[in-house]
Amino acid sequence: MKITDDVYRYSMAILATFAIFAGLSLAQNVFAPTLLAIVIGVVFSPLANLAERMKLPRVAVAIFILVVGASFLAFTVLLLEPPVSRLIDRGPIIWAQIQREITEFRAVLTGLQEMTEEISDAVSGDEGGAVVDAEQKTSMMSALSFAPTLMAQIVIFIGALFFFVLTRREIYDALTRLGSTPEMRQSIAHRLVAAEHYVSRYFAAITLINAILGLATYLVMKATGMPSPILWAVLAALLNFMPYLGPSLVIAALGVTGVVVFDGFYSFVPALCFFALNILEGQFVTPSFVGQQLKVNALLVFVSLVFWLWLWGPVGGFVAIPVLLALIAIFQKKEPDDVPMDTPVQEALEEMEEDMSAEETQQAVG
Repeated sequence: MKITDDVYRYSMAILATFAIFAGLSLAQNVFAPTLLAIVIGVVFSPLANLAERMKLPRVAVAIFILVVGASFLAFTVLLLEPPVSRLIDRGPIIWAQIQREITEFRAVLTGLQEMTEEISDAVSGDEGGAVVDAEQKTSMMSALSFAPTLMAQIVIFIGALFFFVLTRREIYDALTRLGSTPEMRQSIAHRLVAAEHYVSRYFAAITLINAILGLATYLVMKATGMPSPILWAVLAALLNFMPYLGPSLVIAALGVTGVVVFDGFYSFVPALCFFALNILEGQFVTPSFVGQQLKVNALLVFVSLVFWLWLWGPVGGFVAIPVLLALIAIFQKKEPDDVPMDTPVQEALEEMEEDMSAEETQQAVG
């Protein structure tokens, strides 16, 4: 009977896990911006704690965080607008150059020249222009149809971020009350504060590192003669929030652009320089800044990144590491002992625990 019960319990747990993943995937348009908002709210938790110590209203803190986030987004857009506009204007020319380089590379390979010419003759003609026009119109219609969904996700993100910052204490309070004993409730409270501390500290360190990496990328791209060095700097800084994948995308883009812009071996110099910067950042700078307590097994980081990218795309890649750090802080066997416990949230949780203990004492006496 015991074996049957264990099999039933484990089977239900596996089915529940698959159901959760299926729900997260099907309701991506709701859950992805919501979880992203929670992660951003946790990242700004030290700022919220500082504001609460200054006796500022939580509504004002939530509005201030929204303004800071919107200002950063607007600054990034304004910074990227000139190089992106130039890139869009030169898009057809760049694409033609890429095709020319590919054709020349194929011509070098023995036996492929005739095949390339036959394929070119087969697809050439008046119908090609109509196909391209139809594809362009289809792409424009797809972009326009996606606009309402994007706006809805932005609204969900703003609302979730505002209300999470506004009701953070109440959310932690409700989670803490799930404990059946004072010791369990204190452990839950401690782990929640630790998860918040780890995520915010990780993002503070990574943001500083990425800013330095972006500056170094700008200087290297400027020195190598790469066009739009500001664009490459911003891309390097933003995509580096996704370990492994982000730098790989930048290296690939630099390699393709280098082949179009430069000739010979020098075409790969910008990509190789950024690869060297990324190795320096990943092997020396990040371990020193992040610290030993935030070091996570590389396999866990990779699996978490792949899973969330598969589930939610770029948003999943952004939240993968924060979610992993939070889960480690919450579910590790030993309670974290390197977390400051004098935050306003921890003080509120301790007051809640005292009130609950007093209520339990009164009920026992009664």
